[in-house]
Amino acid sequence: VAGHSGIRMQLALLVVMGLVARPVVDLLPGYAGLVFARGADGLAMLLAAHGIGATLGGVWIAARAAGLAGMTRLSLLSIPFIAAMLVLFVATGIFWVGLIGSALLGFGLLILTVTSQTLIQSAVEPAFRGRVVSVHGLVMMGIPALGAMALGGLGEYFGLRLPVLVGAAIFIALWTLAWHRRAALKQSLEQSPAR
Repeated sequence: VAGHSGIRMQLALLVVMGLVARPVVDLLPGYAGLVFARGADGLAMLLAAHGIGATLGGVWIAARAAGLAGMTRLSLLSIPFIAAMLVLFVATGIFWVGLIGSALLGFGLLILTVTSQTLIQSAVEPAFRGRVVSVHGLVMMGIPALGAMALGGLGEYFGLRLPVLVGAAIFIALWTLAWHRRAALKQSLEQSPAR
């Protein structure tokens, strides 16, 4: 992981996503109650919208016929989209706008997750695949839990909106770095090690 620039960058992006974007889903009960003044019905609708967005993202990415070609670009472009949806979701108190933001956030998170995992699994040497996929799994399962704890704790002092907005800005800063390296990332990620 440390020696492969493309895998290292993809995992760094997933770590930041896990800290600042994915935890919003875990904090939806707080948003439903404190931001949108809704009860269990509001939470259910926010979660359903998120799931619908993720499902549509999965269908869309599965229907792609290009294979690995262009997947690095798609992965990178999902980041400003996710950041924009975070801002849309947390900057409003209008419930139907929150539903749209939740759905589009689910779409973007699914795209980044699937493209990153596909690129990482395709780029890694077969002898290391199990270990690298294990690191990927650790990042995808453990980091969002830490992010939810951190955002929830910060939310006690600053409210639920400000920590997510700051996180979106950090996500964009890392994306800017990755975007400037996109040609090298494409070269290292979109070619099988067997070639």
